[in-house]
Amino acid sequence: NLADTVNNYWQITGVCLNVGDSAIDFPHESYGDTLAKCQRYYWQAVKVASGDNNRYPVVNAAVYNTGTATYGTLRFPVAMRAAPTFSTSIISRFRARYGSDAPCVSGAFHGVITSQAAVVQFSSSSSITAGRGGWIEATDSAEASFDAEL
Repeated sequence: NLADTVNNYWQITGVCLNVGDSAIDFPHESYGDTLAKCQRYYWQAVKVASGDNNRYPVVNAAVYNTGTATYGTLRFPVAMRAAPTFSTSIISRFRARYGSDAPCVSGAFHGVITSQAAVVQFSSSSSITAGRGGWIEATDSAEASFDAEL
């Protein structure tokens, strides 16, 4: 009984209303197709839960251009609608890694290489040998995303 108490509600989904005397097929779309359409506008590259001290790769292949600047390429899962903006949460939750642990102090988006990839740059507080390869990872409450909203 929907009118019996306060805060009752009724939910319905999967209904297609159309005008006329004949029915049409309901336009079903797969979850993957819907997700790909959404990711053209926004993609969350990483989101680590608060208190989770495990480490998760953000950029699997990075190079240390200088003693503190680390550059890496991120491939988007689908082509973005336009050049996205890059944002991060608590930057100190990211680490530039090559044998040692260098906390990051800043992160920046350096432009779209193609419609499906971007170069990101993280600066670390401690020196790492320039020219070395490594990776960038995230831990505890770290977030990084790309936004190409209208």
